[in-house]
Amino acid sequence: VEPMIHAMLVEQAVSVSSVEQEASTMVAEQSNICAWAASSQHGICAIMPTREQLPPSLRELLNLRSLYHGLSGASLFPPLPFREHAPALAESTITRAAQMLGAGFGLGRPGRALLSFVGSVQPLCPGDGTAAQQQAVHAYLSNCRISLDTAESAESGLIEFCDVTAAVAAEFAEAGVDRRAVITRSLLVAQLRADSRCDFSATLAAGLLGYILSSNSSSDGLVDLLRGLPLAPLCDGKIARFGTSGDQALLYYAFQGFDMSPAALLAQRVLKQFAPAATLELSVLDRNSLRELGEHAQELGVTNVDTCNQLAKAVLVGLPGLKAAAPEQSVSLLASFEEMIGTLGRPRGTDAIRCATARSLGLGSDNDVNSTLCALWSFADIAADGLAGGFLSHFECFYIVPAWNWARANASRQARPPPPP
Repeated sequence: VEPMIHAMLVEQAVSVSSVEQEASTMVAEQSNICAWAASSQHGICAIMPTREQLPPSLRELLNLRSLYHGLSGASLFPPLPFREHAPALAESTITRAAQMLGAGFGLGRPGRALLSFVGSVQPLCPGDGTAAQQQAVHAYLSNCRISLDTAESAESGLIEFCDVTAAVAAEFAEAGVDRRAVITRSLLVAQLRADSRCDFSATLAAGLLGYILSSNSSSDGLVDLLRGLPLAPLCDGKIARFGTSGDQALLYYAFQGFDMSPAALLAQRVLKQFAPAATLELSVLDRNSLRELGEHAQELGVTNVDTCNQLAKAVLVGLPGLKAAAPEQSVSLLASFEEMIGTLGRPRGTDAIRCATARSLGLGSDNDVNSTLCALWSFADIAADGLAGGFLSHFECFYIVPAWNWARANASRQARPPPPP
């Protein structure tokens, strides 16, 4: 009986996959009613015998342990293709997602082999992290290779996902059959440590970081867990590795932003504009994760920017050209404006005050830069060290004063038509 059931299930698995590909057309319905009905429920799992489905008489006749042990290597389940920019699986079960992905991506097409239970991995359950975090974990692990050591041989291959219902998975477990791997934080961290590519996006890194932080039950050991991992998403779209307290900190973030602190929000705005290659982009993290990461920032090589001195150093790292530009870029400013700002921005050893366009500094439009400069001055006004002499010394020779173009203003004023009589 068991060989016959094995053959029937393998045949029906191919039929179910074909029906899903054909989107349940009338032709598919008339050709194989069993496969069509199974595709509308839980795929091949709907027709696999389990203790929950069988009456007591059949439970005694069938040796489910032997049956499922024989099915462990059979190709029965359609793969789930997870991509970094695929739609998130929000508010839907993995089973339903499998059906939708099957219709959208053509699961079961010729050349797209079905997977076995032992050769596949179960996706994360709904509720284990947010939809964006789950998508990031699945997309990253889909490009990873893992080792499968058995008594007979040692294999390695790409992680491939397929969904198996809890009832069917329980029957395989009862038969002593394990899957290729189980997604855990430890597995994810191990893959990241072994990954020398670091070629994924900041968005994906932020999702992975959020999942690891959300599944961390205690802050104990967080530094050792994150140290060296390429999970620091940057504002320029790239990623960096978290360092240690012994490293020179070249990463910056205003961590007070999780409680909507005005000073931190202003500092982060300046950092994002002037130092995107050294500034973390953590807007996707929840408040608890952000607070937990902020408590260990220094140990992970991240400077928590909350003073003018720290902000000046961060800006200089991200944008060296913002300080002491070439003399040929200098022009005269309005005399009254020079008197107002005193020596701020005056290069050492000269009486000229320099100014430069935003474009020459590689900063985009003048309006965006002026808005950021206003945020900088607003931060200095409410920062811990305040808007005082210390602020001027930290930003000496920096281009941080929006310049007034006297010639352009005069031309604009002269070009206006006279008011009507």
